[in-house]
Amino acid sequence: LETDGGVRVLLTGDMGVAGEGQGVQQEVQRLVENGNDIRADIMTISHHGSRSSSTLAFLVAVQAQAALVSAGRFNQWRHPRAAILARYQQQQIPVWNTIDNGQISVHSFPDRYQILTHRRNLSPVWYRQLFGALRSNG
Repeated sequence: LETDGGVRVLLTGDMGVAGEGQGVQQEVQRLVENGNDIRADIMTISHHGSRSSSTLAFLVAVQAQAALVSAGRFNQWRHPRAAILARYQQQQIPVWNTIDNGQISVHSFPDRYQILTHRRNLSPVWYRQLFGALRSNG
């Protein structure tokens, strides 16, 4: 968990269900009992949104306001998985995906953060003309 001013960011890396599920409730309980707060404003979706990421218990514990995921268009593993994205949607956590958005930048300020994406905020119109409407791997 990294803090930049008032913005809390959880960088999950390749942590999968083994890291989240096995003992996550015990670890969360231990952290909370010791006065630690694992909530984050922004989190990364672990393991590129594979089937082994983002358990419901983990999402509930983190209570993120936004999630970022890095995956390549048309990747052979079809990351991020539709079921994982649906889990974030069910928890009302907006997801920014490099497949749809390209480069994702987070700018933090003392009282807020801003998420900018290359395709929506920075790229020329030619990208949308060449690749069509934004869509995920489904």
